[in-house]
Amino acid sequence: MPISLYRILFLLCLISLQPIALWAQELPRVAMPYIAHYTKADYAGGNQNWGLAVDSTGIIYAANHAGLMRYDGKEWHLNRLAKAAPLRSVQIAKDGKIFTGGKGDFGFWEDQGFGRLKYTSLAELVADSENLKRDEIWKIIFHKSQVIFQSFSKAYVYEKNKITTLKADGEPFLFSFQVRDRIYFEQLPSGLHRLSNGKLNPVLGKSILADKRILSMLPFSGGQTLIATERDGLFLMDRSEIIRPWKTEAQQLFEQHQINNGLQVGKDLYAFGTIKNGLIIINSRGELIQHLDKNSGLQNNTILSLTLDRQSNLWIGMDNGIDRLDLHSPLYYYTDQTGTLGTVYASAIFNGELYLGTNQGLFKSLWRGPFSNTPLKFQFVGNSNGQVWFLKEIDGKLYCGHNAGLFVLNNGELQATSPFTGSQQLLSVPNKPYVLEGNYTGLSLFERNNGSIKHRFQYPNLKQSIKYIADEHGKGYWIGNENQIQFFTFNQDFSALKGIGAAPKGLPKDAKIFGIYPMGGRNVFATDSGLYRFDNVLNEFTSYNELNDILGPFATSNRIQKDADNSYWLFKDAKVAKLSLHTQANATLDSTTWQPISEKIMSGYENVQRIQDGIDLFGLNDGFALYIQKLKSDNSYFTNPLITGFWNITSDPKNIDLDQPIAYSRNNIRITYSLPWYEANPLQFQYRLVGFSNVWSEWSSDNYRDFTNLPHGDYRFEIRAKNVNGVISETTSLPFTVSRPWYWSWFAIVLYIVLAICAVYLGRKWYQKRLFKAKEQLRRKLELEKEDALKRENDVRAKQVMQLKNDQLELELDNKKRELANMATNLVYKNDLLKTLHEALSNIKGSDGKPLSSDQLKKVNKLIEEAKNDEREWELFESSFNESHDNFFRKLKQDYPELVPNDLKLCAYLRLNMSSKEIASLLNISLRGVEIRRYRLRKKLQLETHKNLTEFLLEI
Repeated sequence: MPISLYRILFLLCLISLQPIALWAQELPRVAMPYIAHYTKADYAGGNQNWGLAVDSTGIIYAANHAGLMRYDGKEWHLNRLAKAAPLRSVQIAKDGKIFTGGKGDFGFWEDQGFGRLKYTSLAELVADSENLKRDEIWKIIFHKSQVIFQSFSKAYVYEKNKITTLKADGEPFLFSFQVRDRIYFEQLPSGLHRLSNGKLNPVLGKSILADKRILSMLPFSGGQTLIATERDGLFLMDRSEIIRPWKTEAQQLFEQHQINNGLQVGKDLYAFGTIKNGLIIINSRGELIQHLDKNSGLQNNTILSLTLDRQSNLWIGMDNGIDRLDLHSPLYYYTDQTGTLGTVYASAIFNGELYLGTNQGLFKSLWRGPFSNTPLKFQFVGNSNGQVWFLKEIDGKLYCGHNAGLFVLNNGELQATSPFTGSQQLLSVPNKPYVLEGNYTGLSLFERNNGSIKHRFQYPNLKQSIKYIADEHGKGYWIGNENQIQFFTFNQDFSALKGIGAAPKGLPKDAKIFGIYPMGGRNVFATDSGLYRFDNVLNEFTSYNELNDILGPFATSNRIQKDADNSYWLFKDAKVAKLSLHTQANATLDSTTWQPISEKIMSGYENVQRIQDGIDLFGLNDGFALYIQKLKSDNSYFTNPLITGFWNITSDPKNIDLDQPIAYSRNNIRITYSLPWYEANPLQFQYRLVGFSNVWSEWSSDNYRDFTNLPHGDYRFEIRAKNVNGVISETTSLPFTVSRPWYWSWFAIVLYIVLAICAVYLGRKWYQKRLFKAKEQLRRKLELEKEDALKRENDVRAKQVMQLKNDQLELELDNKKRELANMATNLVYKNDLLKTLHEALSNIKGSDGKPLSSDQLKKVNKLIEEAKNDEREWELFESSFNESHDNFFRKLKQDYPELVPNDLKLCAYLRLNMSSKEIASLLNISLRGVEIRRYRLRKKLQLETHKNLTEFLLEI
């Protein structure tokens, strides 16, 4: 390979290692970059940040008063030294080691994984360690294989695990500097020296810098070196080390305020941090580009350290806090610190001046472009006090829609052109010398004449506020406000409204109308229900579904503004998006690029103005923002994310060692991640856990993910990021394994097998025993069933015998009852017979025809009475009665002891349901006597009057 080709490849390698800022465009001067603040409360460290450095992945390191701070784009971590000593300097070596120096110590930190840093002190290698304790390391320089730690008294050179010291013949050092491959030290008081072969040699032209403190040395064009002194400004040193002063536009600033450090921030840009005067940026021509201090947005005016990240953002370590300047972001801001301007509602470039219409009036400033060194100085335009709604140029004149009416700019002041207040809309009539104006009270007609417009009259037909006027391609005009839209036509000379029609159908009831905008050759109606178009065939509004689906939330945009190349600005609730219509079926929407200015715009009155090619001006609540397309960030350094943490969320958040499988008891995992990509728009991340789910998650700005109760197995966590430009990073993977739980370990599995075999054996034994037992039970069951069958058969037979006995007893009882009834009947018959006999004896006469003598009758009657009262018959009746009526008399005597024998007899006859006549015959009493006895019996039995005596006796 030719030598020239080797040189070319070598130069290309050098170029690839340089920060992207070296090839960036020049910075705007009339506006400031976005400034991100990191306060002490954010990073939880000390106030002062003495040193800043960036590693190969983009992680920021800060030598803080409390220790070494690490920022991965999402979180700050503070790493303290053993005795909490402050750090003064930090530098990153090519091998990733982080060298730091502080009070009485210096050494390096190594990443142990997941951002955990381990510190190794090199102080023990210093021979005179006691003197080191009084030193502070302010600079760290990498030179070939050496690391130089510089203090004010000496320099410690670390090489091959040994420390040597570099001294200046008894003189102290101020600071050391590295410019390209040369190392410089400033000795006090002898001046600037260059380190060569381990010796300090005086610089040829150092005398010009006598008594001037050097705070920064930077590479400059043409092989020169830019030298910044404490209070004497800048100097240039050529290759032969001849030094000369370099006067710049910032010379007065440099003389008034002490320079503290410097850094090259672009191919032709240099930043200098000062004490108490903030940051000053100049270009290689000495022109002042930016001067930023606390009044313009910095946290502090004392700059202690500077560095560039991989995106060319400038990081500023200050006396209190850290700031980040997005120098090469396309968005720059002009902020009205005094509150003079107010909220910007409209803007225009007219005759070389920038005009801003605000809620406080119209202001103007000379405009030479954003990169001009001519600063913006806004002046109030006379007669413009009040609310400005719009600015529009017609026929070479600038017109201002104002709360007080329509004005024209003339000789630096506004002049009224209409007697009607509140000019809100101005539309030139195509191919006609007329201009229509909508105002608070209706619609006015202006006539164009000799480069100006003159008010003719206000149409009397309309008496409401008119905000929107849109030409329907020569067919007529849509005119209305937020509440209604109507279609109108005019006569030939526009002297009258020719056709006045009601609003066509199709829009939702009570829809709020945001405006009428031409898009793709047709008018589009913006409403709070989405975008609509008018169908001339159907004579009604129809939803613009194709575009609404593409716009998503921006379908309800409250303002649409056309941009170049068939693209449109969309505004919704102070948020900005840009729609690019490539074809009817192909459109893209960018809603993230302008996210930093969201919420800074006046909602409902958002505005943007193309002020020159590739530069747009957005009105803000307190100024404006410039979007400069050519400053758009380069995505070449957008690398893959970093996994910053991996721990068990149910215990202390200590990172898990992934060299071994994760214990199953710690399977509740939190994984944190970040990407050191710094811009105002937050990054979005997307992840998946292969082995658990192969589906990517939704994009989110969260920087962690929790996985709970993960099953055992092998997993691979994958994470990727997306920036505001839609660029997706490479994927970062982290494999890990969740071990089996103890009950699924190999020992447990073998144990389960042994237990299973034992269980099978014991089960078989148990089964055989159970089978034998079952057979025995079956046998006994059969025997019992046989015994039960015999028993049931015997029971059946016994029941049959019992039934026979019962039947026999029933039969005997029936016979007894019949006998008893017969006996009672016979007794009645006998008594009746004896009674008849007694009556017949009284009529019997003797042989002589005479009645029987009284003695004879008495004897016979006595016999008859004895026959009637024969107790033997009663005893026999009573015995039979008790047998057939279950000891009826015993129960009566037990319940009613006051009953006498005649009562018992009466009760027995009544139970047999005998009539009073039969009872009278048996008792040998009259019927009246029977009733009397029945009455007395009721009283003894204590029966109620409604209770039947016979029924009562039958129930006993």
